[in-house]
Amino acid sequence: MDIKTNSILFKQPINNHVKENLILTKKLSDSINISDNYFFFIKNFIVEIIKYSIKDKKIPYVILPGDTNVISNLGYLNAFYEIEKQFIESNKKFPDFIFVAGGSGGTLTGLLCGLILSNKSSKIIASCVSSKLILNYFNIENLVRKTFKFLNKYNIDTPKYNINDFLEIDFSSLGKGYGYLQIIQLKLWKLLKLII
Repeated sequence: MDIKTNSILFKQPINNHVKENLILTKKLSDSINISDNYFFFIKNFIVEIIKYSIKDKKIPYVILPGDTNVISNLGYLNAFYEIEKQFIESNKKFPDFIFVAGGSGGTLTGLLCGLILSNKSSKIIASCVSSKLILNYFNIENLVRKTFKFLNKYNIDTPKYNINDFLEIDFSSLGKGYGYLQIIQLKLWKLLKLII
């Protein structure tokens, strides 16, 4: 079966990693739509869904940025249990803090669900690397709620919780925006080059 794909991208600074991703995206996509910013990304996203729904007479399968959805969140919930198991097997105390980069929120949500379900007193510190419009307490709370609702369908009990007991989002590290190196990083890179 031939699966047609349409990629909707938003602009970011070009570096080698971005170039590699663009080459792969071009090979794997039937069409590519590049948006100037988040607003146009959302507009193009909606337009493309409507266009393909009318053309194919069915709603296309949508993979959101960062592949953040209930099913993919479960992968990171599973990752949490793997991490927990390693600490148990090595007879080491589970860490007080878990640091993670927060983009679309999928990794963060899965780990957060694991933390809540295991009733640990640890806290996740998420460094925002995308936008406050995407990564914020409201959106993460919504993702956790949807993931727990999915688990409830399969008779997995989920506790009541206060998200602030388990999560702190740090918005101070983003700098100019997604994909931009900060001046401190550039200085560190120059220093490392001198040492090496």
